[in-house]
Amino acid sequence: MTDNMTTAKKQLNLLVIDNNQAYAKHVRELLTPYYKEIHLDVLKDKGLFVNGLTGKKWDVAIYVQGYDMQLIDVIYIIKEQKVDLPVISLLSEETAKEGINEQGFASVINDSLLKAISADKDEHILLAIILYQQISEKLHTIRALSSRVNANSTEIAKKLALLQRTDRVTGLENRQGFMERLEKTRKIVKAKKQTAGLMYARLDNLDKINGSLGVQGLDTTIKQVANTLTQFFNKDYVSCFSDGIFTIIIENTNKEQLQQSAEDIRQAVDDILIEVGHRTADTTFSIGLVLIEENCPSVDAILARAVEAFNQVMINTNDKGNACHLYDPSQYIDNNDDALAEYLTRSLNENNFLLSYQPIYDIDTDTSARFEVYTGLKLSDGKKMLYSEFASVATENNLLGKIDRWILINACKQLSKVRQTYPEASIIVNLSSAMLIDKQLVRIIAHLIKALKGDASALTLQFDEKDIMDYLTVAQKQFSALAQLNCQVSMKSFGSTEKSMEVAEFVKPSIVRLDKSCMNDLSNANELETVKELINAINEHNIQVLMPYIEDASTLSVAWSIGARYLQGAYFQPPTTEMSFE
Repeated sequence: MTDNMTTAKKQLNLLVIDNNQAYAKHVRELLTPYYKEIHLDVLKDKGLFVNGLTGKKWDVAIYVQGYDMQLIDVIYIIKEQKVDLPVISLLSEETAKEGINEQGFASVINDSLLKAISADKDEHILLAIILYQQISEKLHTIRALSSRVNANSTEIAKKLALLQRTDRVTGLENRQGFMERLEKTRKIVKAKKQTAGLMYARLDNLDKINGSLGVQGLDTTIKQVANTLTQFFNKDYVSCFSDGIFTIIIENTNKEQLQQSAEDIRQAVDDILIEVGHRTADTTFSIGLVLIEENCPSVDAILARAVEAFNQVMINTNDKGNACHLYDPSQYIDNNDDALAEYLTRSLNENNFLLSYQPIYDIDTDTSARFEVYTGLKLSDGKKMLYSEFASVATENNLLGKIDRWILINACKQLSKVRQTYPEASIIVNLSSAMLIDKQLVRIIAHLIKALKGDASALTLQFDEKDIMDYLTVAQKQFSALAQLNCQVSMKSFGSTEKSMEVAEFVKPSIVRLDKSCMNDLSNANELETVKELINAINEHNIQVLMPYIEDASTLSVAWSIGARYLQGAYFQPPTTEMSFE
């Protein structure tokens, strides 16, 4: 056993945790015959022990007695520091009988690197130190090998990942790399509220080139076009999506810049002459374009739009190609909510919303200087989408508040121009629940009234009864604050529920606009009497009544005499794009 132990190791790094140096000297004497070199540290303080673990490389530790730490503290610190340090705990004869289990481990803790031995068993202590030193050495070796293996595995994994995302012909990233980059761009667009552009570009005559020049000629053509693209878009992202198809991502651009870049690169590719051996080839590009905006859908949907735009190129050119086409969300909004949401967002910047104005006749003054404002959405084919047709999608995408602000600002701009000629003109603007609960509502209205030269009577805000009921307390506070500005508020759809009067009494609007159900059958005496009683009840609360949907002379003759102050409908005039005083 002695020969084996002398060849176990030439050097030993030993730690003794004890209050004095006596036992450490004894251990050195025991170990001297078996090691050529012994580095011995004696510590008794917890702080020194913690610091030592981070800098020293001990093979074995012997715990005798610490100044301010018990054995359990030593084990806890070693585990916390994640250090592989075997510990031998020396116990008195009496404690050893009680403090170890049948396997010789300390009963206070179950750990394969902790051994409890009687302090007077020198041979056992010596054997334990040598065995633990060998275990420690092997652990270090295994961990070093494992670290090298892991490093090599990581490097191999990186190389494999790079190969998987790289096109073999061009050296550009392939579809996998492109999809990852597109997702990154999408997140940037949403976070920074920027716009980016995507080009889906395909070489038009691949089959012809392959047939006349073979695979080599085809690869040469694709490489030459790839070089042209990377030089042209040297600050942008270019990938080879698949054979003969390239995708280009341009960040922080707009529609006009994207279209111009596409046209420029289309022309550049058209001008290329490609040498393949002694022959010359040429090719053209067909490019589908997509503008990536704040409310853009998933990357799969963005790519699908680019492909759709490319397909439109082929339709427009009878499959000849060599052209560009920009995806227009407005062409797909009838059956695609994502496209509609994106088009609504774009319309806020491009002013694609349409305002129309319907005059309201005032019986008391015999004038029609007040107009209700309606909102529509201009489509690419010249048609108009009604507010009711896009409101739900706008709500789902948190756009109603932005649309409301656009309506308020642009309606007041138009009113300000009209009042230069007709100073008595005023408007009623329909707003959604998003603006009803907007904390900035009163501040916004104050600025608009100031822009209207301080005449608060020129602007009336109108909210739906259902929205008011949904936010009753908030509505009451908003109405009260608006009253301080002398800004009138109207409640439309009045009479649509049994609680209409209670709601009006609570929020105190200046005007109520009757629900269409109140106007359906005024030729019926009983219905007419019910409506008359409702109007009288409203008037008793000093609230004015607006009767809409007056479409014919018979309805007008009845409405004229039942207590409403304001009359409105197509019989007077349908909504028009201008405020008409004729």
